[in-house]
Amino acid sequence: MDDTTSGARGAWEAEQTAGFGVLLGRPFAAFDPAGAYALYYRNVHAPGPLFERLGHADDLGLVLRPGGYERPAALTVCLDRSWGLDLGRSEFEFDNVTDEPLRNALAWLPDSAFLDKERATLHGRELATALAIHGVRPAHVAAAVKAGTAQVAMTLRVATDGTLRAAMTAATRTGAGPEGLRPVQEEAGLVPFAVALFTDPEGEPAPGIAAARDRVLAPVADPRLRAHLWSPYLDRVWDRADDGTLTGADPAGRFRTLAQRTGAVFVAAWDLAYYGELSLAVVQTGGSAPR
Repeated sequence: MDDTTSGARGAWEAEQTAGFGVLLGRPFAAFDPAGAYALYYRNVHAPGPLFERLGHADDLGLVLRPGGYERPAALTVCLDRSWGLDLGRSEFEFDNVTDEPLRNALAWLPDSAFLDKERATLHGRELATALAIHGVRPAHVAAAVKAGTAQVAMTLRVATDGTLRAAMTAATRTGAGPEGLRPVQEEAGLVPFAVALFTDPEGEPAPGIAAARDRVLAPVADPRLRAHLWSPYLDRVWDRADDGTLTGADPAGRFRTLAQRTGAVFVAAWDLAYYGELSLAVVQTGGSAPR
């Protein structure tokens, strides 16, 4: 890496850090680097497409990554083509299951396998075992969802290195630099949800909105990053407190079982769609509380 490239990367990381501080409501340096940070993703439209694209039940226990000669088809539910999914540590919530093969598979599991027995919530690795033993393929689960004989909600864990920077970089799609903030139309086949969500408005917003954006994101010098972090992270009135910091989604509502975990602390959580159809949360375990 030459000095020019190194300097550009350093400048971009400084811009990221400033933007992360706005979204987190406090300086990035206030968070303990000894903690472990994970990014979780909920998308009410994703269960059918994900199960349709998984080949075998065992896939639910794996970490799917975009590298290699063949991109895993299930990653089409992601919001960034660089994301991987740790399905084994993701959570799958089943409710109103009348499909008999699926109901039998879930009933076979001991109570200890469930994070929440009331709504049959379990990690992907336990779900993989139950489905494999009973010969229920992921495509069957997708068909049950489509037929209305099962309701499935997913809290997908995005595969990162455990640092807060990696979690926030993945959450904000800022890892590829200023040119990669918004997905291009050619990516519609890879990340269709992202292409639909991250749309740019035609022209500059109304003066009052532009002023609010620039005030809230004043620590961020790059206008492209300011525009990107404003929408869809901060552009709705209920996304911001009076001082402009993120108020975000109610983690206890969107991420119920995560909120019940001992030792898990929500660093940030926000809705990216008007009715909360797509939500993200960054969770800390271990380390000290933010300063």
